[in-house]
Amino acid sequence: MNVNYGNCYFSRIIFALMVAVLNVQPASAGAISISSPSTTPLPTYIVSDGSNGIFHATSDITLDLSGATVPQYSSVVIDPGITLTVLTPGGGVFADLLSAQDILVYGIINAGSGALSLTAGNQIISGMDSEIIAGSLSLTSRQSTLNGGLALSDSIILYGIDAGLISGRIALVPEPNTFLLIFLPVLILLTLRRYPSMAL
Repeated sequence: MNVNYGNCYFSRIIFALMVAVLNVQPASAGAISISSPSTTPLPTYIVSDGSNGIFHATSDITLDLSGATVPQYSSVVIDPGITLTVLTPGGGVFADLLSAQDILVYGIINAGSGALSLTAGNQIISGMDSEIIAGSLSLTSRQSTLNGGLALSDSIILYGIDAGLISGRIALVPEPNTFLLIFLPVLILLTLRRYPSMAL
């Protein structure tokens, strides 16, 4: 039996890379956690008094929620195809988007990697083609029905009388080692196709 030592060396490198990747600890868990009212007490939060009226985004707009003053909307509506960019305080501090009645998201809310809190006195609804982008997301309402996409790099927490239904697309942003785990086998296969002599 002929032993190709070059092939063995290549296999050892691939094995060492896979072990190294598997042993890397992610910087953050990146897992979705859902807190229901039965297990988590309702938080003390600001209920909007509605004094700022209706926030109805019909064109792309940026809303600065990074300051100490929080707008008090009576309802929030984001039309289809519209992007609401939210500026957050940073440092893991939640930006509060408050509504006395409903928060209806048919477009996109983009908080980047910041923490975003949506609080509605009645319900939070996202449409099928909607998307909420954030690092962490907190939802507080009597009912939450999320039919759109959630692109989160950290976590989601639901509070309310009725935690509601999540039937949409939830996409966590993978950690770097997760990308390596996904693409390393593809890289190996492409290398072996290009250099068949390296195959065992």
